[in-house]
Amino acid sequence: AASDVYKRQGEYQVVAALRAHVQVGPAAPLVVAPGPHVADYEEAAGVPVRFWPYGACTDYALYAFNDSVGYRHDVGFTGSMDRYNKRYHLRSIALNNKTVRANLGRRGVRIFTPGWLWPTHYIKAMAQTKVWFATTESGEHVGTRFYEVMMSGRALLLCDRNRLAYAAIGLVEGVHAAMFNTTDEAMATLLYYLRHEEERKRIVENARRF
Repeated sequence: AASDVYKRQGEYQVVAALRAHVQVGPAAPLVVAPGPHVADYEEAAGVPVRFWPYGACTDYALYAFNDSVGYRHDVGFTGSMDRYNKRYHLRSIALNNKTVRANLGRRGVRIFTPGWLWPTHYIKAMAQTKVWFATTESGEHVGTRFYEVMMSGRALLLCDRNRLAYAAIGLVEGVHAAMFNTTDEAMATLLYYLRHEEERKRIVENARRF
């Protein structure tokens, strides 16, 4: 329930919702939160809170290490480019910019940005994409996309460099994911791993085990 509220309303609203639940709702022996920073949640709710990585469903590993699926795309992203409470501007700059797309296109990079897919199509699309683009969320934590990509056993996670978000879960640059600070660095990193397949696969395998 905390996860659902979080995704709809944002971090501060979750704390308020937990507080209201404790005041007027039934007693709750345990609350789960979508981010690893649970101290604030525990203080607000007055009950134990545990981290539950929402989106970590085994369905996303359906095609893990299955080379027979084949890669149709080099880099992919799904989701709105203007959604509130997230660092979507990084995604928009990197993959929705006409100049960036043109430059990547001239290098033969196949870009996949459909916006929204049915879950079954989404899972297969991720399995058919070499690099998947994602960014951390406000509140300094990772979102569902991170877990989906890492569980895929197929796509390399390319994400913004955010030590506060990753320290809590132990995500390490160059071991579990590729990272960037700027659009130029994101594109350079993307091109690097498209040229170095063995390094890309090594990180994908590490991320799956992680």
